[in-house]
Amino acid sequence: MAQPNAIFDQIDADKSGEIDSKELMMALLGLGQEHETVSDLFRVLDTDGNGSISREEFIHTHTRHGHTAARSQIGHRPVRRRVHAVRGYFQP
Repeated sequence: MAQPNAIFDQIDADKSGEIDSKELMMALLGLGQEHETVSDLFRVLDTDGNGSISREEFIHTHTRHGHTAARSQIGHRPVRRRVHAVRGYFQP
């Protein structure tokens, strides 16, 4: 499985050190995910609500909560699956 830092770096297209909603949208729409689901996932990952996902937020959610975070905060299956897909985003 790809490491959280490597996944973050791939999604952070502008290399700003944060993932904005457009970057997450582009990465996951490219995997066939629906717009609404990516928006929901962004809200789960943006734990401080500032409009971007820091490396710390991403890694914390990715490694400590995984799909459980999405299940508890959103509660519908597509978001749970998408958190799992982000975890495996760059698996060979």
